[in-house]
Amino acid sequence: MRQREHDDTRDGNGAASLMLELIQQPGEEIMIGDAIIVTVMSVVDGLVRLTIQVPREVAVLHEELIERRVPPNESDALFHS
Repeated sequence: MRQREHDDTRDGNGAASLMLELIQQPGEEIMIGDAIIVTVMSVVDGLVRLTIQVPREVAVLHEELIERRVPPNESDALFHS
């Protein structure tokens, strides 16, 4: 894995955040905090397939739902079963 830090950005609430650019190979994992694991499953024709392990209480939304600001209970948010 290689990583490069970008200058501070602002999140949706205006708070400063750090953006990382990561280069991963299929099968490699990224751990976010103590409870979230992102695994690169495959890269085919420019499409990246990921698995994301998250605690049940964490909602994972598609970007287009965040942009439309659809409340999680009214969206097709991804929750693992």
